[in-house]
Amino acid sequence: MLLCLYFFSASVFILKIRGRFPYQFLGAGAGLSVLILFIVNRKFERTDWLLTLVFLSFILSAISAEINQMPEAYLKLSRSSALMAVPLYFAAAYLGADMKRSVKLMELLKLVLKGITLLQVLWILLQFLLYRLFKIDINQVIFHDILHQEGLVSFYRERFYPAGFTWHGGSIAPLLVLAFVLFKNPVIRLVVLAESFLVGSSTAIVGVLAALFLTILLGLIRREYTIARIRAFFRKKNIWKMVLGAVLIAVFVFAFIRMNLWAVVKGRMLYLMLRMKNTDFDGSTQIHIRYFTDFPQIFRNSSWTERIFGYGNYSSGYPFQIYFGQYKWMETFVAECDFINILVSRGIYGFLVYYIFLGILAVRGLKKDSRYFIFTIAVVLQGAGYNVQWQYIFMTEILMYLSLQAGRNFFEEKSVEGQQKMPALLRRFGNL
Repeated sequence: MLLCLYFFSASVFILKIRGRFPYQFLGAGAGLSVLILFIVNRKFERTDWLLTLVFLSFILSAISAEINQMPEAYLKLSRSSALMAVPLYFAAAYLGADMKRSVKLMELLKLVLKGITLLQVLWILLQFLLYRLFKIDINQVIFHDILHQEGLVSFYRERFYPAGFTWHGGSIAPLLVLAFVLFKNPVIRLVVLAESFLVGSSTAIVGVLAALFLTILLGLIRREYTIARIRAFFRKKNIWKMVLGAVLIAVFVFAFIRMNLWAVVKGRMLYLMLRMKNTDFDGSTQIHIRYFTDFPQIFRNSSWTERIFGYGNYSSGYPFQIYFGQYKWMETFVAECDFINILVSRGIYGFLVYYIFLGILAVRGLKKDSRYFIFTIAVVLQGAGYNVQWQYIFMTEILMYLSLQAGRNFFEEKSVEGQQKMPALLRRFGNL
């Protein structure tokens, strides 16, 4: 139950309890519960060696931060990250062992992920409509005015952008990719594609378009769009379902035209292309390019422990503050690029084991189900321009990786017993 609540809450960034996100308490609780279970049963489940090395990188980077006497604000971040890695490691070990025995928990967690991703997608749509029609910021009303949450609860950058239960479009960007691969329903995928242009994040556009392109490309390569298969598709589906789908798409297109959303899409695409073509187009683009051009100097000025094990997780911004004065007024910040963030915060060791892990997930996954590959590659591409490896994405990647290790298909495999006991509505939802 704690694992289900953890995965459900891990992408909610605008709700805190005593200064901490609920998923942090739930993740720690789930991991410690598993550890107690191991102790009581006198049997410790071991997880994959590569995952062990990945989790170890968090601890080694924290030790490196202590050795190199990082500022206290950064030390707190690296320590908390290392501490959190321990219960999550035990949770991953339990998940891996459980998947080898049964698919029930994997199936349940997949339903939980589908539930929160669909809720986020629908919430973005609600945010957009309420603000567009009535100038109501629902996040501000609920989370700030009613629940009295401190800090940002909505995303404003010159104007309002809907960003789900987060305060920035970049935070929700990888979740839109996850929604695209979890749901096969064309209407949901169409909504996800549209929302990638609405959340105010180039990262979201890149990720969802990459997922769409790879889906079509791999479908053509694997001959998933043959005439025979298309005919079989129409023969299997009920007429009313196709009519309902056509009506929903028509309503969506009508709203798209009526609200002049084409101008939004055109503007976002033009902005993205100008950023790619001209690195001096705006300050944000220049900063992201500088992460790569400034890294060699940071590497030269770092100690051997910082080079190999990093400055500490969530501490990648520190050398940019020291050597280049970037965001110097901020107590802490993280480099807004996964490649640089992981390389600086967890060092060469952490960078190599993490991207080897992602590479294996993509390559092995391609043999089992193309959606493993599509998800991994799209998120890695997003990471080239922003930091999207949030904890909810990291643990989802682990869930997918463990399913492959157990010989399961995370996207399709279902237990017969679980399907029989599951309410009809949940079964239909699982098949979307």
